[in-house]
Amino acid sequence: MDVLAALSRWLHVISAIVAIGGAVFFWAVVPVGLAEADAASRDSVLRSLRRKFKVIVHAAVTLLILAGAFNSWRGWGDYKLERGVMHALWGMHVLFGLIVIGLSISLLAKPEQLLIIDVRRPDELTRVGGFPVFLSVQIKELENSVAWIPKDRTIVTVSNHASRSGRAADLLASKGFKVAGLVGAQTFEEQGGKLTKFEIPVRTGGANAAAAVAPAQAPATNQ
Repeated sequence: MDVLAALSRWLHVISAIVAIGGAVFFWAVVPVGLAEADAASRDSVLRSLRRKFKVIVHAAVTLLILAGAFNSWRGWGDYKLERGVMHALWGMHVLFGLIVIGLSISLLAKPEQLLIIDVRRPDELTRVGGFPVFLSVQIKELENSVAWIPKDRTIVTVSNHASRSGRAADLLASKGFKVAGLVGAQTFEEQGGKLTKFEIPVRTGGANAAAAVAPAQAPATNQ
């Protein structure tokens, strides 16, 4: 019986580690790792990861429930020693397990619904670079632009070193958006990530070019 109890406890701990690791993997690691991929490639990789990993997560969740139930049944006599304290600890344990299970299942259900919001200025995007698929909303305009941001997407916010993206994440979370995390583009690049460089198109030739140059040649009368 002691061997079975020890095995059950280890299964419970390992299952929790796998379930929590799966949740963290899909919540924090995958969005950052696939941020520079195009939309089609990102969706394809996410679907493949979901198919392969959900079997492991489902098995971990099943073992977590079974081992937890067995451990509770076997140790129920100990829980009666100090009912108030022990039942509170048992309740917190169960609540934590339910949160892990719900988070794992929800992330595996639709991991492809990711929206990257870059809160930097246009000149920072062209100078530093960024991720190729994103919604550009400067931090100063974010609060007035929340009506245009879909609430059915999981959001990752981006700035240079995650300072502004942290404020953006807090703001969006306070408005009821699902915020998975935040990224510093320059920090990401310093750690070996690859950013996409953007260039502002230059008009050349024709009347449009002459019109674009004309203001620069005119006297500065409105300064």
